[in-house]
Amino acid sequence: TECILEPLSLPESPGGVAAVESSPHVPCIFCEECCLLAEQNQLLKHMIIEHKLVIADVKLVADFRRYVLYWKKRFAEQPITDFCSVIRTNSEAPLEEQDNYFLLCDALPEDRLLREQLQQKRLREILEQQQQERYDTSFHSMCMFCDQEFTGNRSVLLNHMAREHAFNIGLPDNIVNCYEFLAVLQEKLDNLQCLYCEKVFRDKNTLKDHMRKKQHRRINAKNKEYDKFYIINYLVSG
Repeated sequence: TECILEPLSLPESPGGVAAVESSPHVPCIFCEECCLLAEQNQLLKHMIIEHKLVIADVKLVADFRRYVLYWKKRFAEQPITDFCSVIRTNSEAPLEEQDNYFLLCDALPEDRLLREQLQQKRLREILEQQQQERYDTSFHSMCMFCDQEFTGNRSVLLNHMAREHAFNIGLPDNIVNCYEFLAVLQEKLDNLQCLYCEKVFRDKNTLKDHMRKKQHRRINAKNKEYDKFYIINYLVSG
């Protein structure tokens, strides 16, 4: 199997390769247009409208920035038709009314290999993060329900909330990016929002009564916002 370490090398920039990797922006594959990573849908729209490029199953790409940088380099080396299927719209219309779109997908072995390697790299990184958190003894946070302060290992706080407040977000070893997870939950409570049904209440006491009476001291498993905090969700693409 062709090694993909070479294809994953990123193009040079004025700040060097590291600057490209750490940048919060993602460039267009074809031009100087760029956008924030969090606004990647705007970039995808731009590439469809301006460059007729459609990327299939983009939600399954583990690292969108690296994916785009890789294909930006490859398309500069070879014609797009060497990699993409051509989709002709209005094929029965006069030639001047027809449009050719280019589909980039994992039916291309090179694209499939890239996606697999990006997925494996993300899994390695998230497992390293989980391992670090698992044995970290410098954890420091307060309980969201009683304001008791906890230091040491994250499991002390999570087990306390499960035992004392019936708030169970899962086994500590199944959770990753715990600080961020707790911050997301705390922000919802600060905004007087129920963590389960996500309704907003007029004051803190009303919210507490609602969550206790309705047994809503849990998170909504249907909320995809929480997926990134559970290690199992990194085991498969998307």
